[in-house]
Amino acid sequence: MLTWHNDDARTGRNLSEKMILTPSNVNSAGAVNALVDPTLELHDISGTLIASNDNAAILARLQPGDYTAIVRGSGGTTGVALVEAYSLH
Repeated sequence: MLTWHNDDARTGRNLSEKMILTPSNVNSAGAVNALVDPTLELHDISGTLIASNDNAAILARLQPGDYTAIVRGSGGTTGVALVEAYSLH
């Protein structure tokens, strides 16, 4: 289970979980000004970078706790973005 609190994600089981986070294509959802070249970062509760990726997904095994996913435009680009997170069993 993954619970979102604003921009923070929390895993809700006592076991470690494999999570996949991916920037979604918001163009297909009709978003105006979609972020063209996204980068994705995953941080723990202290702000430490756990993983990052440019234009692709992050697959991470996470212990229960709070996490933050940050999507930015590569090279300072801006636009609308959506991050999706899935628990893999």
